[in-house]
Amino acid sequence: MQLPDMPQKPDVTAPQAILNGRFIDNRWLLTQWHTTPGPGHTALLILPPFAEEMNCCRRLLAKLARQLAGFGIDTFLPDFAGTGDSAGQFSQISLQQWRADLLQFLPELQQYSQVQLLGCRFGAALLLDWLPALQAQLKISQILLWQPQLQTDRFWQQLQRQQLLGTVTVAASEHTLDVAGYAVPLQLRTEIQALQSHLPTSSTAVLWLESSLTGEIGAAAKKIQQAHPSLQLQTIRATPYWLSQEPTDSGELISASLTFLTGAAEWTR
Repeated sequence: MQLPDMPQKPDVTAPQAILNGRFIDNRWLLTQWHTTPGPGHTALLILPPFAEEMNCCRRLLAKLARQLAGFGIDTFLPDFAGTGDSAGQFSQISLQQWRADLLQFLPELQQYSQVQLLGCRFGAALLLDWLPALQAQLKISQILLWQPQLQTDRFWQQLQRQQLLGTVTVAASEHTLDVAGYAVPLQLRTEIQALQSHLPTSSTAVLWLESSLTGEIGAAAKKIQQAHPSLQLQTIRATPYWLSQEPTDSGELISASLTFLTGAAEWTR
C-alpha cells in the first residue's frame, strides 16, 4: 500500500529568507520574504490588523514569514496607503482605496500555483469581505484567521471607547477619532459597517486561531463553532499579542499556523 506523502523538513542548507520592500505606484509599501528570486510554488498574502495593533503584530508576522520561506513559500505584507511607511495620512485612509490598490497588485500573484491568505484581527474582516474579488483572480487554497475581529459595529464602538479613555495626542477635530495617537476619520465608520465579513461556504480550507490565556475555548468561540460546524477552530494558549509591543511567547501561534500552511509544525521550533 502506498503511503501518503509526508511533510518534508525544510532544507537546513537553504539560504536565509530574503527581505525586500518596494513601493507600489510610489504610494504604498509592499514587503516580501522569499528564498530565491522569482515566483515560487506558493504565496501567502497577509491582510494586517488596524493601527497600533499592526505595530504589535509586525514582529510575529515577520517571524512567520521567515519560517515559511524555508518551505519555499513567499510572503507578501502590505502597508496600505496612510499606514506604516506608506505615503498619505492616516486621517485620510479609505477601505475602498485599500481594496482598489490591492486588486491592482493581484496579477503579480497569478504567477503562483496557489495562494494562501492570512487575516489578522481587523485584517480578517477585510479578507472575508474582499474574498470574492480575491478568488476571482487567484487560486486560493487556504485561509488562516488570527483572532478575527468580524463584528464591525463592536469594532467601531471599541475605537470610540479608546478615544474616551485615552489621552488626546493629536489635534482635536470634528472629523476624526483620536485613538492611541491615530487620527481615525469618522467617514471610515460607513465603510466599516458596510463590510460583509462572512465565513466562506466554499470548500476552501479555513482555520480560525483563537487565543486565550488558558488555551481553552471561550463562550464566543463556542458560538462561532456551533454556527459553522465545518469551520476548523483551534484555541491556543497565548497572551493578547495584538496589544503588546513587547515580544510575547508566540510558539503555539506560529506552530499552529505552520501546521495549517505547510503541514510540518514539528520542524518549526
